[in-house]
Amino acid sequence: MNGAFRAGLDARWTFLSDEDRTALNELDLREVTDTIHDPYLPTVWLLAPDLTVHRWWMGYWYWGRPTLDELRFELRALTRGLRKDLGPTAPGRQAVNAWLALLGERPHDADLASAGGRVLAGWRSGREAPHPEARRVDPRLLDPDGAGAWVSLVWPDRAVMPLFDDGAVLQARRAAQHGVAPRAVSTLVVDSTHFAGSIWVVDHPGALDDDPFRRLGTPLVLEVGAGLLGSAPRPYGPALERYSGAPWPWDGAS
Repeated sequence: MNGAFRAGLDARWTFLSDEDRTALNELDLREVTDTIHDPYLPTVWLLAPDLTVHRWWMGYWYWGRPTLDELRFELRALTRGLRKDLGPTAPGRQAVNAWLALLGERPHDADLASAGGRVLAGWRSGREAPHPEARRVDPRLLDPDGAGAWVSLVWPDRAVMPLFDDGAVLQARRAAQHGVAPRAVSTLVVDSTHFAGSIWVVDHPGALDDDPFRRLGTPLVLEVGAGLLGSAPRPYGPALERYSGAPWPWDGAS
């Protein structure tokens, strides 16, 4: 029933459903004036990414429900507590200037690089691409103190890069916000409109199959030694924006 309701609305967001009313009494949300349909009291919950309750409103009376301005104010307050890069001068905000390249040998000017037959080289500075094959990456992924990792790397040819607005790209980004979280994830970019690949970082090879970007191209599976890739929290929120050409999920200044 829940799936049919979502399909009828063409809803692409998560539904919180309790068809069996198992949580009705636990949450003390029974609407006692309707004894036939056993409905919930109309309630609005504002949740943090870890599903803790930030604020809630009881809407039994219409004026008890939140206005759009109230939601905006509370979302702003919640975001301020979660992000250290909320404003252009906020501590922790930095230019998106990290680069990653897949090469046959380590370049002499790379800040970080993996060993092996295929070399992942990283640069943590520079507004311009440091190498013709370099693509922008979330700067939080490059970490000289990072442990070894397994990587699922989607690296499409420049001639066939899809747009970030492509439905398959949007679905992959949404899927990255659910399921088992990777150690780190980032899209790769070369401009403000094209999807230039992705990197999915995990600690165990068995978790590589969870990479939702694999549907966008055959991934390269690499075992990367210590000193290259760190970790970053799972992205949250909408997956509809391009961040002005910056790698998703990072939203530093471009």
